[in-house]
Amino acid sequence: MKSTVASFVAIASVQFQRISSQTDFTCEFLNDQCISQFDGKCDSVLGNNTLPGCGNSDCFDCNLCSQFNADCKGCLEAKGCFYCPGDGTCNNAPTYIFEGAIQSCLEPVDYLVGGAICSLSPDDNFFNDPLYDGQRWVYDMINIVPVWEKGYSGKGVRVRVNDDGVENTHPEFEGRFDINGSCTVSFPQLDGADGHGTSVASIVGGAASNDKCAAGIAPEITISSCNIFAEVSLTILSEKLQSFDISQNSWGVPTCGVGLSEGKRQLQTNATTCPFSSRPMGLIYEHPCDVCDFQAEIKSPQCEVAIVTHCKTNGQYKNDEFACLDFLELIVGGDCSYDKLPDYALQALSEGVLNGRDGKGVVYVFASGNELASGDDVNFSGLTNSRLTITVGGVGKDGMRASYSTPGAALFVVAPGGSLEAISNHMAATLSGGCIITAPGTSFAAPVISGVVALMLEANPDLTWRDVQGILATTSQIIADVNDISATINGAGIWHSNNYGFGLVDALAAVSAAENWTLVNPEAFLVGESGEVNLTISDLSTSPTVSKINITGGTEVEDLIIESVAVFLQVEHFSRGDLEISLRSPAGTISLLTPGRRIENTQLGPDQRWKLLTVRNWGESAIGIWELSIRDLNPGDVATCADAPFALENDNEIVTCSTVDDQQWCFRGVRNPETTTEQNIDILFTQKVNGMTLSEACCTCGGGLTASDVNDRLLQWKLIVYGQKDGIVPASSSNENETSLESFTPTTAPTVGNRTIAPRPNSADKTVETEPTIANQPPKTEKGIVIAGTVMVFFIAAVAVRWAFKPPTSSGKFTVLNKTAEIA
Repeated sequence: MKSTVASFVAIASVQFQRISSQTDFTCEFLNDQCISQFDGKCDSVLGNNTLPGCGNSDCFDCNLCSQFNADCKGCLEAKGCFYCPGDGTCNNAPTYIFEGAIQSCLEPVDYLVGGAICSLSPDDNFFNDPLYDGQRWVYDMINIVPVWEKGYSGKGVRVRVNDDGVENTHPEFEGRFDINGSCTVSFPQLDGADGHGTSVASIVGGAASNDKCAAGIAPEITISSCNIFAEVSLTILSEKLQSFDISQNSWGVPTCGVGLSEGKRQLQTNATTCPFSSRPMGLIYEHPCDVCDFQAEIKSPQCEVAIVTHCKTNGQYKNDEFACLDFLELIVGGDCSYDKLPDYALQALSEGVLNGRDGKGVVYVFASGNELASGDDVNFSGLTNSRLTITVGGVGKDGMRASYSTPGAALFVVAPGGSLEAISNHMAATLSGGCIITAPGTSFAAPVISGVVALMLEANPDLTWRDVQGILATTSQIIADVNDISATINGAGIWHSNNYGFGLVDALAAVSAAENWTLVNPEAFLVGESGEVNLTISDLSTSPTVSKINITGGTEVEDLIIESVAVFLQVEHFSRGDLEISLRSPAGTISLLTPGRRIENTQLGPDQRWKLLTVRNWGESAIGIWELSIRDLNPGDVATCADAPFALENDNEIVTCSTVDDQQWCFRGVRNPETTTEQNIDILFTQKVNGMTLSEACCTCGGGLTASDVNDRLLQWKLIVYGQKDGIVPASSSNENETSLESFTPTTAPTVGNRTIAPRPNSADKTVETEPTIANQPPKTEKGIVIAGTVMVFFIAAVAVRWAFKPPTSSGKFTVLNKTAEIA
């Protein structure tokens, strides 16, 4: 697990232009007093941009009115300022247009001027908030007004906001903030606080008609808060469990680009002509096709900058995805390491769904992330590929997938997150009692879902966490995107897309379904195992490695209705990020579990399994043949080395190669004396794991393994099918059942921007070597009969499968986590 925790916000930039046919209402002596007009630069002779008249300045590019953005009243009271209600922006002239941007005010008549009112009457707006019009695009897109008209507002529902803290004294939360139900550190910290959590909380449940900001989706919820960046420990996911019904999480752990390693792979492209086809209007950067020599083996620095700018900074990745993938190591700026949940985090989620809400389960909502342009996938993170969470992607103001939103087979639903191309996005609360226009990001899509879920729980408090998922899966709006090749209708007639999940949330449909919803049966699951297959993974992308598991049995198996499917792989590959892995269900539905062509080359230890999740089989039957297909999309071992398995336990911290990379303990293949001066680090460098010292495993070439050290092969795999059925004793454990199969995770400090918070010792943060224990959980065993290369798997009720491990051995102050799997 990387040590960087990030809030999921995208940053947008726009280019100013003027509508030449419009009249300037602000600059009285434009030709005489403004030196440079409409060039996007503020050119002031005196440095005093007083309005009106501009006073020897370029008034169009020196827009003092912009300080009143998201402040309608302040804008209208400022002399010479014009307010656009639909965008929440304040300009010094109603003559701006934004090239290639989505904007609502196109004519001077669209703006409000002094003397106007900041919000329309309740006859036109359902709530009378000053920024209601700026947030109307969200309300309209998710069909929320009819829900409010039914009388639902989230009253009685409790939402925990895990973020960088919530300003409890903000007028948007007056009388509805539960301090006693919040964590020890629940408020924004003075050092570097940017109001992110406050904005997120207001989107979920900001007050309505209170003459402040815009109404939240569920404006009468009760809010509690935990500062995840101050608390560090993921155990807060179940802290004060009886004080919240919904857990709102707009943060995550980026899986790529946190650190640079000596083993960064070289550029891999066979293109001799420019592969980039997208060229945005109003181009303000050097396009790769204009500055790159694609026949040259080594690209110039100017070319590299152009590629990164085009694919990442300008948000063109989704338009040129295939070409950008050829240069992913440039775009990422470092390595990737697929994030796995530590046992204590999984324990917290399990406790939440088992014991929260009096046994009905907390609804955990997570933002999918903004890492599309880094090649990320929700299956690369343990928080977003858990069946216990609802993973939320973002769409822009046009309703299409946002250019930042992280996709994947485990993506559950999408909501309005905003557009890089838009002038404004969500209207939200911020610190010091203020209002703000948010940047686009899945950070602000996730709280929309949390708000809708609050309305669903108000309509039907008996809904379990799985009922909520079932309603969203079957009521969300299908999105007709001609460019979406991942969309499919599965064997149960349910639509799913890796880009949109089950679709765009429809608040009215979801709440209406909740009112009369038939509760799901208790959760059940079955396990299918391949046995030891030891299949060589071909280096040719045209020759996939295929393995099948045949699930047969009695009527109990046939009656299982799928909700999600987890796949656990025991795979050995020099660069597993190269692998495209897909799963075909008996109904023929294909789930692209991981897309391949990524720059992840960490090696799994003998006790570790690679977990991937899909929700694309929702409603299907589990009976029949499941087919796993693996293709190596990068011929040859393109990385110069691979990260070897390495994990040392130091008190409450797990030290891995990722830790070494983050702390810069290595330099040019050896121990860095400048960063490893503490005495206790000496012990780290003398212990051995898998026969290697920390220096050998982590410093040498960033990993210590070469291609000759690894045989590319699939050793074995298994799938766990989760769902519901009639007439069967359900599985009493709601954990992931394969916790111990996931990689160990260092307990290190998250960061906010450039700020790093040191981790606090916490015994609860200790990664254990076995699965979390849940009260009344039955013992676990394995079943499976191997017949002619397939496995006849009978239904296992209340029983999960795991690998058994030898206990760790002790070595001085540190415990060496060097476990050997014992495959039954």
